[in-house]
This record gives sequence, structure tokens and C-alpha cells, in this order.
Amino acid sequence: MKKVALFVCILCLWLTGCAVPSESGAGGVTDTTTQTEGAPSAAQSTGNETDTAETDAQTGNECPYCGKLEGENRWFIAEVMANGMVMPLGTDCFEAVSAMDVGISLHYSAVDGDESRRLAVGEIVRITYNGLIMESYPVQIRADSVTVETEVAVVIETDEDGDQYLVLPVSGKRVLIWDQQKSYVKDIDGYLLKAAEEKISEEVARYSDTPGFDLQIYEGHLCLYVEVIVKLDPPAPDIPVDGTADYVLDGCGIDHEHRFFSERITK
Repeated sequence: MKKVALFVCILCLWLTGCAVPSESGAGGVTDTTTQTEGAPSAAQSTGNETDTAETDAQTGNECPYCGKLEGENRWFIAEVMANGMVMPLGTDCFEAVSAMDVGISLHYSAVDGDESRRLAVGEIVRITYNGLIMESYPVQIRADSVTVETEVAVVIETDEDGDQYLVLPVSGKRVLIWDQQKSYVKDIDGYLLKAAEEKISEEVARYSDTPGFDLQIYEGHLCLYVEVIVKLDPPAPDIPVDGTADYVLDGCGIDHEHRFFSERITK
């Protein structure tokens, strides 16, 4: 009996000394590499490229400072910093997320088609590229084209009664600023305002040639918006047409519906 117990003890000691394969790496080797805070990771230092398509599909964000072009190509608006760096103006697009608080190292061969032109600190530029961002520190982009954006001024006019109006940069139309909206005026961005007017005008064009612009506060931002009444032909189903129901709660009438187009104009 003692011999059997001794044999079992020896067997247990032998088993505990054997290497057990790890699930964390091939060949049973566990990666114990530590990452120093603030230092680039191994993936960042290899110069790998990240495709933005999947990220955009996941976030679903639309930003007036960036967008997709044909194929995987993209564009974004940025401010020129020192040492060949640019900082995206948007906060919801992939380029801004990649730049973090550091910026993007921009490689380009010409500005507005001029190969001798160099970017100046503070300029606002529109950058197009192939949609790939090099995972270095900081991240890098090789631009297909770089164009300097014309600064869009925010014009506020006051009439003899003291009422204030926002002048739209494309059409020149004046939009009344209500008292509760005046605290947002200082945050209106000229580029956002111009982009909002152009986008809404394009979307509303199928319904009206003369959109009536207005302002509204939505989710902490001042927004430019247009309401359009669209005639329904044929009339909406399941709505009495005998005059007993002139309006329904979802914003649709018997023979028309209200559609709203809104874009933010404050940062």
C-alpha cells in the first residue's frame, strides 16, 4: 500500500512539472509584453494601413466636415498645424477619431495644383485621399489633392426694431434669430452654415424651388431647417375623406404630409 501511495505522489509531481499549452498564443507561448503609456503600439509602429469603410459603417455618423467619394476615396476638412500636421475640424468622422488630440501627419505634393505651394499654419484645407490611414504615431495620410478652403463669414444683421437676422452665405436670404436662440450665435460656424444651406437646398429642390429657412434648437445645437408640405396622391390610406379628420397625429393630413430637413450650424 505504501508503494502504491509513493508511486501516485511521484506521478503527481511529474505531471505538475509538464508545460501546459496556453490559449493566448501559438506554441503555448504567452505574450507578456507590456505597453508603455503614451508610446505607439506594435501595430502603430509597423506602418499598417486602416480602411475607414468598416468604421464608418459601424458609427453611421454623417459629418459636414468629411465624407465618401467614388470607391473607397474620402475627403475631410482640416486646419493646418505646425510641422506638416493637420487637425480635422469634424468630431464625428473617422479622421478625427484617428487624429485624437495629436493631429494627422499629411503627405502631399501640391496645394491647389501648385507643387511649389506650401501650407501655412492656420489655413483651412480640403483633403482627398484613398481612404487608408497609416497606423503610425501620429497617424499619416497621403493626400491625392489638397485645396485651400475660402473662409465663410458669419453675417448677422440687425433691423431698426432690434431684431437680428442670420444672412445665409449662398442665397443671401435672411433668417430671423429668436430671443432663445441668440446665445447660440457666437458658436455658429461659417463652413457648417454654408454646408447646411447647400445640403438642405439640394434635398428640398424636388419639392420646392424657394425653401423657407428657419432656425431651431435641437440636441444642444442651433440648426438650420426647412419644413415642406408634400401633397399625397393618392391620399393617405385609412384616413377618413369625409371631412371628419382634417389632421392626424403623425404629421400627415388627408392629402398631404409635412417633411422636415435640418442640419446643425454650431460647433
